[in-house]
Amino acid sequence: MYCFTKKEFVKFIAEPLRVKHTDKKCRFKGYPKEKIEIFMKDEKEWNKFTRLLRGKLHCGVIPFLTDLIYKQPELIFPGFLKGQILCDSKLEITRKLTFWLRPENIGFEVDDRVEFEEKLSEREARSGLSQLVNEVDLMSDEEIDGQFCELGRTILEEEPAGDKEADILGGKEDSDESAGQVLKNIETVQEVADPTALITGQDKALKDAECAASIMNIFTMNGEHKSDSKGGRRQTWSSKFINMALELLADGQCAASVHKYFVTMSKFYPELLEGENRRVPSCRYFERLRDALPALNSAHTKDTILKGDRFVLACDAAAMHDATKSIAVGIINTVGRLHIVDIRRSRGGSAEAVAEQMISIVEDSGASRILKSKVDFFMSDQESAQIRANCIVSQKFVGVDNEVAPPTVYCAIHTSSNACSRSIDALKRVSPNAFILLDSIRSCYGKAASGGFCHQDGRKVLKTLLKERDDKTTMIFADDLGKRFGCTERNAGSLVLFFSTVLKATRCLKFQYEQKKKDEDKNSKFHLIETLVSGQCDGYVLDSAGLFLNYQAFVNDFHKRVSAVGEKALTFSMLKELFKSTLGRIQAVLNAPNPYEELINAARLMAVSEESVATLDCIDSRWVKATALARRKRLNQCALAIVEGTKWKLQKDFDLIKDLSLPDDRKIISTNRALESSFATLKGFQAKIKNLGQEKLFSVATAKYNKLTVWLSDLPSEEREELLMLAIKDKKVQAQERKRKTIEADRESLLSIPKKFR
Repeated sequence: MYCFTKKEFVKFIAEPLRVKHTDKKCRFKGYPKEKIEIFMKDEKEWNKFTRLLRGKLHCGVIPFLTDLIYKQPELIFPGFLKGQILCDSKLEITRKLTFWLRPENIGFEVDDRVEFEEKLSEREARSGLSQLVNEVDLMSDEEIDGQFCELGRTILEEEPAGDKEADILGGKEDSDESAGQVLKNIETVQEVADPTALITGQDKALKDAECAASIMNIFTMNGEHKSDSKGGRRQTWSSKFINMALELLADGQCAASVHKYFVTMSKFYPELLEGENRRVPSCRYFERLRDALPALNSAHTKDTILKGDRFVLACDAAAMHDATKSIAVGIINTVGRLHIVDIRRSRGGSAEAVAEQMISIVEDSGASRILKSKVDFFMSDQESAQIRANCIVSQKFVGVDNEVAPPTVYCAIHTSSNACSRSIDALKRVSPNAFILLDSIRSCYGKAASGGFCHQDGRKVLKTLLKERDDKTTMIFADDLGKRFGCTERNAGSLVLFFSTVLKATRCLKFQYEQKKKDEDKNSKFHLIETLVSGQCDGYVLDSAGLFLNYQAFVNDFHKRVSAVGEKALTFSMLKELFKSTLGRIQAVLNAPNPYEELINAARLMAVSEESVATLDCIDSRWVKATALARRKRLNQCALAIVEGTKWKLQKDFDLIKDLSLPDDRKIISTNRALESSFATLKGFQAKIKNLGQEKLFSVATAKYNKLTVWLSDLPSEEREELLMLAIKDKKVQAQERKRKTIEADRESLLSIPKKFR
């Protein structure tokens, strides 16, 4: 192996080339010595002389030297023997020449003004450079560097040196000084005060040159397939360009949009296409890149499984916009990071069908046995079919690597959600009018702007009054559309805190409704709200406020703690203690002589925000004023019913996990929120790219959620390039796979149609 070092470079420029002017391979005619001297007197001219130019009109010294050294090293280096191999690649040679031919290395000193202070006799030692440039116009700045696309890390070797510059130029001894320092260390040139600063500045300038070269080389086809269908090599775009295109495709852009983006870029920056072997890919090329996403997702999943320690196997299903149902299986690591293994169209809702699809996804991951040995437990909701499916799959995991079937931990978000639902149902049984009040408030004042037409809409009037009276610009009520829980409870608290403003808005809207409907029935929801809040003492406001107190005292804190991930994630012992402490505080409210008052005190202990504290003060003042025994008895009954509904759900889920055989110090990701949020990404893409097939849609959503391009960027350049080229190479195999999946999807759709309609 022969390496192109600084020492060889100094020898090379100190001696005339052994290549003749008539050599047709180099197509070269040198500059006269006098013209070289003129160039070297001015740094600007020297930069133009040594710039990276190549084309019909320009032939810079660096491209010429690169080709000469790479293709004919035996004519350049006296010590190079036939049969030896040059270990430097073409890009590495180009980069070294770019660095060594910089002005500060060749003899310029950068101060307030740039001067070249080297003696003519010393400069004549490098007269071999007179044979390195064509007699063409080098004054043009039209073309920019096109040789750098993916400049990897280059090792600039430092050679030991002697004390004399002549020894270095003659190659007799090794030197510790770089070629630039040797050429500058001549009688009239002052030494650099801080060599470290010079190196840092050189590295920074070189990095800037690399960045500029990379963006200018965006459309250069310098990537290579290992082999095509005919056994030869063929060129393609760089792995960096492919990764950029994949980023756009995984972000939900269609192939035509990505193609249009690059076409527009080349239109406004035509210099990007100047040079040899540069062009914008066709739309079909980006379609092929999108077709390669399943293979890349599979490689990403396999790498995640191999590098991971322990996992939670999560599974969930959701309905799409087109009324089909999809199932997703993911793995969650110990810090709560979800990686989606695969998303597929659901083939059925029975336990056997769900279990079959889960096993199929695990087997197709590429590292199924390793994954089975690393799964600690399953995570899912408490749907009956899913519970039975988890039991079936866990038995399949028992084998050589697993002596015991992994247990199942059910999602704690459903614990919080169902606890709120049971509390609302309890309020509906004990105090139906309080439930009707909250439902009317939600319908008139809480409907979302995107929810469509609202027959009796009071949002505009309420917003105006809130801004005038309470200096509040946001809406205080919300609709439960798209929200799991907490919406009705927050509406109950807002009704108490802004009671006077809501009552005034209701009366104003009631009057407007009466004026508009003079000859018709005047019973509207505004009439109903006014009636329900204007009864004895405060009507049913305190009854409904029990939901807010229960949520603030128990559910809100429980949900925040089980949703923690990363370093704040709960261990298994901490999760059990959380259930125990919450159930203990609930039991204290149930055993109190005045449950409603005890519920206020429990909520006050958990209040954090100023708005929550103000709401509790309003509820407490109303409770103090409600002195009638019958009134207090009804409020205590409401509090007992609401709290008992929450206790039932918490106790049920605690009984499911308290006897599990998991290590107490094992961190538990207690919610399946991450996997459920992936369906939101999938539905967003489904609405955005409506003409994309379902299988492709699943691949795009998986690449987006798993951050495929970030993983590709972190890979070593050689491994990344090999993976990308392999993924986009097998067009025939990909086409057959797409055809097979399409036939299977059509067959499943046909089977779902009743026979009498076929």
